[in-house]
Amino acid sequence: MDYTTLKNTLAQNSISFEENYPLYRLTSFKVGGKADFIIFPSNEKEIFKIFKIILEQKIPFFILGGGTNLLISDDGFKGVVIHAKFPEKYKILEENKDFVILKVFSCSANQYISNQCMQKGLKGLEFLATIPGAIGGAIVQNAGCYGSEISDFLLSCDVAMPDGTVEIFEKSKLSFQYRDSFFKTNKFFIISACFKLFRDDPETIKSKIELYKLKRNQSQPENKKSAGSVFKNILTDGEIIPAWKLIDQSGLRGFSINDAIISSKHCNFIVNAGRATAQDIFKLMQKVQQEVLEKTGHHLTPEIELVGKFK
Repeated sequence: MDYTTLKNTLAQNSISFEENYPLYRLTSFKVGGKADFIIFPSNEKEIFKIFKIILEQKIPFFILGGGTNLLISDDGFKGVVIHAKFPEKYKILEENKDFVILKVFSCSANQYISNQCMQKGLKGLEFLATIPGAIGGAIVQNAGCYGSEISDFLLSCDVAMPDGTVEIFEKSKLSFQYRDSFFKTNKFFIISACFKLFRDDPETIKSKIELYKLKRNQSQPENKKSAGSVFKNILTDGEIIPAWKLIDQSGLRGFSINDAIISSKHCNFIVNAGRATAQDIFKLMQKVQQEVLEKTGHHLTPEIELVGKFK
């Protein structure tokens, strides 16, 4: 693939990039091969310049946020990876005694925003304190836990369009479903998002965050190389069947392929316990799907995104 035009434009505009970049450095699994090309835009103008060339040249690309919730192939990615380096920030657009409209920039870490909301006495996003990654990725995934999803509080997203403009996408246009959204199949760059949050006592919010963190630490592997929940829960006839229960019922707790291990603490987590490869993790996912289907009749769908080619 010829990257000459792209390289020239990036150099002319002093946009940071690298070739043959090892993607494992940016992922929570700590696996993944090299990207042909990775670009580190620092503002939305650079995003527009990058998209214009990529689309004109028909270069494959994907947007890499916090590096969680994805598995990148050992063969890497044959195309361009966009990994933005915007600052973590937010601003209040509107406020009264009851609620605040908060604009949050997409590169802000979930835990940072949850903490800032706590300090300002804004409730709603407490659950984000337990979800690694950044706001942009959380919106794409419609991330959630403990009875809440990020779309519950979202009003709109500011999105970088290929023609160099910013378009506001209202929530009603974004097709939010369980761990799914419009952005899963439409690879636009989310610049920022607006949330409606309600006022509450900061200490009450802090207590809820601490409770969520305690629950997480009790039920999920800590300080391990993992990517969060691997499979979606099963939704059937209004009933939710947790994926971890199906995996556990299938006798797979602690099952491993080389250093890829199904966590004994939470069966819907796969941990890289040492030198697991992306292929090891992928094969373990396939094993789980096969065993769960045979033993429970349910097909598990991956929640994590697969990037690149797998065998």
